[in-house]
Amino acid sequence: MKTSSYELEIVELKKRIDKAPVLSGISLQVKKGECLCLLGSSGCGKTTLLRLVAGLDSPESGDIRFRGKSILTTPAHRRNFTMMFQDFALFPHRDVFSNISFGLEMKQWTRQRMITKVDQMLELVGLSGFGHRSIDELSGGERQRVALARALAPEPDCILLDEPLGSLDRILKERLLEDIMHILKQVETTAIFVTHDQAEAFYAADRICLLNQGRVEQVDTPTSLYYFPKTLYAARFLGFKNKIPYRYLSDHHIDTCIGRFVQNESPGHQRQEMVPGSKGELIILPDAAMNVTESEGFVDENAGPVNRIFGIVRQVSFKDGYHQVEVIPQCRDKQDARSCDDLILWFNLPKESRGLVPGTEIRLQVDPSGLRLFQEKRQQIPLGVNDV
Repeated sequence: MKTSSYELEIVELKKRIDKAPVLSGISLQVKKGECLCLLGSSGCGKTTLLRLVAGLDSPESGDIRFRGKSILTTPAHRRNFTMMFQDFALFPHRDVFSNISFGLEMKQWTRQRMITKVDQMLELVGLSGFGHRSIDELSGGERQRVALARALAPEPDCILLDEPLGSLDRILKERLLEDIMHILKQVETTAIFVTHDQAEAFYAADRICLLNQGRVEQVDTPTSLYYFPKTLYAARFLGFKNKIPYRYLSDHHIDTCIGRFVQNESPGHQRQEMVPGSKGELIILPDAAMNVTESEGFVDENAGPVNRIFGIVRQVSFKDGYHQVEVIPQCRDKQDARSCDDLILWFNLPKESRGLVPGTEIRLQVDPSGLRLFQEKRQQIPLGVNDV
C-alpha cells in the first residue's frame, strides 16, 4: 500500500443540514506542520468542514484520512486533535492551571508531569506565573492565550482554530495573530485555521483554501491566490473591483470600452490562449497602474495608445503607505458610452505620486502582467447568510 505524503487528507466530503447541501464534494490535503486557512464568506461551509475534521459531526459521504488511515469512525476524543474557539470556551469555575491541564487529565497524565507541561505552556504563551489566577481576572487577550495553551498542552497532532480572534479588537487581534503563528511554527503543529478575514488568512497561512457555497474555489499560497485568482469569484472575493467587459481580438490583444490592452506573461503565470471574438470580464489588479504625465505609450497603429487609461480623479485617500485613487475612466467613443456608464476604477498608486486632485485629469500606464481575463458568467458573493 502506497504511503501518503500528506498528514491529513479530506476526500470528497459531502454534508447536508436540513436537506440543504452545505459541502458538495470537498477534497483537500494538508502537509505536516502546515497551516491551511479555510477562507470564505458566511455560509460557505468552512465551520462545518472543521467540525467534520474534529469528529464533532459526520458526513453523508467521503473520507477523512490521517497519515493514510481513515478516521471517520474514530471518536473525537481519540483523534488527538484539539480546537480553539472564537469565544475561548474556557471553564469559568477552573483557574488558569486547571483549564490548561484539562486535556492532560483526560489523558491521565501524572500530577508532576501535568505541572511541568502547564508551566511550559504558560511560558510559551507569555503568561508565566498566571496558573493560580481565575479566568474572570483575565483580559480578552490573556484568555485567548490560555485557550491556545490548553489546545497545545496535550501535544495534538493537529490544532483546529475556528475564528479564534473574531471577538477581539483590531490592535489586539493583530498582536495575538503574530504570537499564535510564531508559537505554532515553534511547536511545528499542523493547523487548520478558519476565518472570513482576508488579512488574517494572508498573514497566517502557508496555503489558503477559498470556499464558495460548499465547494473549493481555489487552493493556493497567499501570493498566488492574490496575484493569480483562477476564477471571477475569487477575484471578486479578494476585492478586485476593476472589472470591465472585453472582447478578445488576437495575439493577446483585448478590446474594451475604455481602450485596448495587451496581456503579457508574468512570473508564475502564463497568458490565456483564447479564440478571437470570445468575450468575458477583464480584471485589472489595483497595483498594476502607474500615473504618467505624457501621452506617449504603447501604440497600436489601428487603435492608438494601448494599456493606457485616461480619466478623471473622483476621490483620493491615503491608506497603508499608498494613495488609493478612484478614477472615472474616459470612454473610447460615443458608441461605447453605454458600456462605461457608472464604471469606476480603483488603483493603489505610490505615495510619491503627484497631482492626484479630485476633478482633475489622470493618465495611467497599465502593466500588462496585471491583467486577468475570465471567460465565465458573473458570480455573486452570497451575503447575509449565517455561517454553518
